Amino acid sequence: SVLVSPAPRPRQPILAHVALAEGERHPYERIFRSVMTHLMDAATNEYVFVRQFFKENGPDAFDLIFSRTLGLVLEQLENYLFDCHDTLAVLLMIKLTHANRRTMRARKVDVLDAFFDRVANLL
Repeated sequence: SVLVSPAPRPRQPILAHVALAEGERHPYERIFRSVMTHLMDAATNEYVFVRQFFKENGPDAFDLIFSRTLGLVLEQLENYLFDCHDTLAVLLMIKLTHANRRTMRARKVDVLDAFFDRVANLL
């Protein structure tokens, strides 16, 4: 009989407090993936909440809540890319950005579209 190995499970995002406690070190693209995963999950949950609570003003409320966070992520990415010579890391982050956009579209949450555009432009 042929044994089929299960599909590899996607890596869970990095938990900062665990990584610090265990002295873990990760390449930037892994950190980028983790930050984006946490960001997309938080954005999805917050978007659902503000749409229910603020009704038609939900997208505006979301922008007010997340604008500083998104700005910080973009600033950190730009700072990294300024001195980055790792072509493979950049290509991986481009691929991750496209995959993240598809994930958010599948969730029917479009509030990060402009953010993904800016990330793609930086990369």
